[in-house]
Amino acid sequence: VDGSISNPEPVPDHVVGSSSVKPLSCEEEQVMRIFYEQKIQEVCRAFKFPHKIQATAIIYFKRFYLQWSVMEHHPKHIMLTCVYASCKVEENHVSAEELGKGIQQDHQIILNNEMIVLKSLDFDLIVYAPYRSIEGFIDDMDDFCNGAHQRLKY
Repeated sequence: VDGSISNPEPVPDHVVGSSSVKPLSCEEEQVMRIFYEQKIQEVCRAFKFPHKIQATAIIYFKRFYLQWSVMEHHPKHIMLTCVYASCKVEENHVSAEELGKGIQQDHQIILNNEMIVLKSLDFDLIVYAPYRSIEGFIDDMDDFCNGAHQRLKY
């Protein structure tokens, strides 16, 4: 103001209106992601979704945050959008309105973030989760055991 050239005094962090927001550390971001991954599991249990929807939603969530920070996109919103997208992909469609109503959230948040999530996933929505192989193995073992049981009868 007086025309002198000097460095401005740093503004303390506690001053209201300060634009200096401290970024989260890597560990803090990881804790937040883990927390919301657990919330995905709770939402899927509450809606009684199959395990494949839960696994797909968690993988989408993890892949999304490989590109973004939790400070750029709120994990709660992304979590809900990942569950919604996984329901669509795994052919267990639930409307955004129904999902939002079931957890007392505005469904517009889900719809507004859908394209951001899909773009971040590069529209690569196929997920190869290990549970499918395990289910196939169990079915094969059942068939084998039933076949062996049948052979013993004769």
